[in-house]
Amino acid sequence: MSDTGSGSPAPERVTISYEMPADELARTLWRRVVLRPRYLQSIGFFAIVGLLAVASGGALVGAGYVLLVYAVSRPFVIRGLLTRTVRTSSIAAGPRSAEFGPSGVVMTGFDWSVRLPWRHFKGWGEDATNFYLETTESGLGSVIPKRAMTDAQQLSLRGFFETIPAQKK
Repeated sequence: MSDTGSGSPAPERVTISYEMPADELARTLWRRVVLRPRYLQSIGFFAIVGLLAVASGGALVGAGYVLLVYAVSRPFVIRGLLTRTVRTSSIAAGPRSAEFGPSGVVMTGFDWSVRLPWRHFKGWGEDATNFYLETTESGLGSVIPKRAMTDAQQLSLRGFFETIPAQKK
């Protein structure tokens, strides 16, 4: 065992196998993207500017309607892109195994394998059903269902996640 720097020993390796249905993965990623405060602020900004432009009348009415249509349609466009990407990518969906260890994560699917050190991740989070390993500020990243692991494995994963430099809860 190695030391995580927090005074407690690093957990042993954890290996799990799981598969998330494409629709569930797309829906989960969509929620992670559109419920981000930064995203909500930007869409809210476009909607408010659009409403102000429409209310002002004159030459800005057309631009106001364009901004309103953008603000309303953008979440649906993102949902479509995520759904299409997940359904067509063997890496995004499909059966996989994941091995979590002191140096990082190794994910393996039918015809692919990815090794990522912990420093690659921007943060992590969890809710009642999933763990999230974030690779971007937009909320995209790996979704790891808690149903695929035991309570002891979940506890070990939290220990590994604590080593991510910019953790988010």
